[in-house]
Order: sequence, then structure tokens, then C-alpha cells
Amino acid sequence: MPNTLCALDDFTLQTSSHLSQQTRSGRVYSACKQVVVMALQLPSMILEAMKAEAALDQDFESEALESHSPPSLVDLTPSPSPEVGGPLPFATSSFDDDKAPLSSSKKRKRPSGRHLSRHIRAMRREDYYDTHGHQPGPKKLKKLVEKVEVEDAVIELKELPSTMGGYEAKREDEWEDKVYTLEEVKGFGLDVYQWDGRRPVAFVAPNKQIFMVLAGRPDDPQYDAATERVYEAITRDARPIQFGSKYLLHRRGDYPTLDAGVSRGQGLPRPVSLDCRPHEDFVAGLFANPDLQRMAAYASSAFATWAPRTYNYYKRHLDKLFTRMPHLPRIFPKCIFPAMSTNISKAQTVRHRDLKNCPFGWCAVQSLGRFDPKQGGHLVVWEIGLAIEFPPGSTILLPSATLSHSNTKIAENEERTSLTYYCHGGLFQWVDYDFQTEQDLRTNNPMLFEKIWRDRPKRWALGLSLFSTMEELRSGSFDTFDA
Repeated sequence: MPNTLCALDDFTLQTSSHLSQQTRSGRVYSACKQVVVMALQLPSMILEAMKAEAALDQDFESEALESHSPPSLVDLTPSPSPEVGGPLPFATSSFDDDKAPLSSSKKRKRPSGRHLSRHIRAMRREDYYDTHGHQPGPKKLKKLVEKVEVEDAVIELKELPSTMGGYEAKREDEWEDKVYTLEEVKGFGLDVYQWDGRRPVAFVAPNKQIFMVLAGRPDDPQYDAATERVYEAITRDARPIQFGSKYLLHRRGDYPTLDAGVSRGQGLPRPVSLDCRPHEDFVAGLFANPDLQRMAAYASSAFATWAPRTYNYYKRHLDKLFTRMPHLPRIFPKCIFPAMSTNISKAQTVRHRDLKNCPFGWCAVQSLGRFDPKQGGHLVVWEIGLAIEFPPGSTILLPSATLSHSNTKIAENEERTSLTYYCHGGLFQWVDYDFQTEQDLRTNNPMLFEKIWRDRPKRWALGLSLFSTMEELRSGSFDTFDA
């Protein structure tokens, strides 16, 4: 570490002088030296030392997937606008340093520097996250990929129903408005996929691209306990609420659902923070729940792991959006997804697609509740003919706009809650259109409008090209998508 004490800019030394001292009575004492005062500017010195030590650590990686503690609480009030053009940090909070993984090297006694070292690690994690989000470093990615199971699926991704512009999905078939039992689903010829909700499983198309992942959960009993507390909190806080038709009448099923976050769906001219009235307190309690924050961070980090280019596409666009429109709140401090649906009580969906979501984007679904996952609550993905067991506490990632999906029916005495993190494609369109509507873009910037219109037929294929292959993830030989 450099000797930062030798820098004269870091401290001021008052010159000593020989002065005699005299009392009121006139008695004179012998001359003495004035005390030398060192006015040390510790913050500057510590910062230099921290930078020097951080520069020595070239193997730093994101610890998001294996962190054993939640990030700090999120403030729902809009953050001040950062410098125009810079990325908007998701939050300035860090993981609990007391529970952060320790270095694998032999520990030395450093009683005076241990807390400083923890602070340095936390600062490096924050810097890494602001730049890369949840994308893991090569070593961590290799470790995670070694654990995954791979399932081949018969599906043509390019035939999935996207609009030409690639910002939302096509509305096609209408399906029966019914929640099927497991036996009924099997009667349609679908197979049951047994899953323990823990081991990661990647579903791969014939062209070798990963299009869906059973992301499981962290190997940590504390995470299991956190998911249980989230379910109990949602159930407790929702019990006294009388949900109106706004939250009961929707196309996904017969249960209350509450969407919160930032959206530009349903013909909205510009991105908005979704109106949750009169349930603002319920929503604020969700976002401030540290256990739910941890679950959201895991969903985001799993997305970054298995679809790094798609994740980077989200991050680049959403950083620009929140920088330009700082009054819009990020719902969680460490989660890429700008919106979340809370599906309450008997959350069992009919067959549907989430048309307004980005067609090549992934959403994350987390299952909670008290039900037997062998008998009900399966995630049915119709295009690949599977009813996937979906135990409470686990996470699944899929392109929900273009894959039709539903749940199997749970028993009358059972309850199921789910959380869905997503992003409407209209947010990406808003950024691509230079933060204006299509009509305004045509008027204000005809050249950009012409380019976007000319490239419309290519966007769906371009979006699909962001999907990764197992070979790329194993070798780390993929580049991020700059858009």
C-alpha cells in the first residue's frame, strides 16, 4: 500500500513556537513548546488506500447469486436526477457485510483493518453492479453452468408470435377460460416434468439457444425461510383488503392480482408509475420487505446468468429510461425488472400469454404458498407440451409474451401465491424512439423514424439472437449486445 501519509496535501502541521506563560497576578512561568496539532484529513487518505488495495484484486466477481443476506430497504420516493448520460445506479445499498462470503485465502489477524477490508469489498461490489448489473464474472459463471441440467425441446423460436416491430406479441388464438386439473392436462397429451424446485434446468431449442430456465433457488436455508416469510406477509397484509373489480377482473384467472412499478402498456402514451390506489400501503410494504428484495435480486441475477445479452439489453435501455425520467421509481434496489405482479390467494392461471411484455424478453415467476406441487400448481408450457412441477420458493424464467402458459388446479384447502417480474416492450420502444411517441418521432426526427421503420422487420430476429447457447456460457465466449 502506498505511504499516503507522506502527501503534504493530506494534513496540515502547525509550526511549534516557544512562548512564555503569565498569570493574572503577574507571575511568569518558563517558556514551553506549544502542542503540535496534526489536522489529518482521514477521509482522503482512506480513500486513496482503498483504491490502492482494490486495484490489486483483479479476480473480483459479482456475488449476487450467492449472497446470504438481503439488500437494504428501498426508498419509494423518486431519486434525484444523475448526470445526464450516465447510468442510473439501481441503489447505493450493499449486501450485509457481516454475512458476505469471506476470502478463500488464509485469514490473517488484522484487527485494525478488518472493517475497512469489508467496506472495500462492499464498494467493489457496488461499482461492479452499477456497471454490469447482476452479470457474474467468468469464474462464477463457469461454476454455475457446471451444475445445470439441459433439456432439449422441439420448438421453432422464430415461429413464436411476435409483432413485426418486436416490441410486443401478436394476439392469436383464444383459449378456454378454465383452470385444468393435472389429470385433464395429461389427457391433452402433455407430460409431467418432475422438478424439485432447486436444481437448475435449461431448456434448449434445436438451434441450441436457451429459451427457458428453471432457475431454482440459492442453496441456503436462510433463503427458504425468507420465501416463507414473504408468503406469510403477503397473506397477512392482504387478508383485510377488499379488492375491487380493477384487481379481480383480468384475463389470467379468478384471483386478485396487483401490478406495481413502471409500465407503458394498454395504449399509454408515455411510461408511468402504475396506479395502485387505494392499496399504496400494501405495495409499499412489499417493496420495503427485505426478504422480498432478496427474492427479487435472485430473480434478476438468474436472468443475468442464463441470458446475459438479453439482460444487458434490458439494462442499457432501462438505465437510459430512468436517467431521463428520474421521477419514475425503481421498485427494488437490485432488480432489473421495472414491474411486478403480486398474485394472491388461489393464484392459478388459465392459459394465456402476456402480450404487452417484450416478446424476446424473459419474465421471472416465483411460486409461494401451501400446496402439494406434485398434485397442482404446475407451470404448464403448452408449446413444449410440459406440465412442470413448481414447488413453493422456486423461480422459473421464460418469455411469457410468446409462450402460452397456465397453472394446474390446486386443492380446495390449499393456497398459492405467485410473484411475476416483467418489462413491457413499450418501455424499450420509448427509449428507441428517443423518448417520444411514434407520431412525435415522425415529426421531430424524420431520419431516425425512417431508419427505425426500415429496420422493423429485423427486430424480432435481432431480439432472438440475444439468447445464449450452453457452449457460449461454458466458454464465456459471448459478447454483450450494445443497443
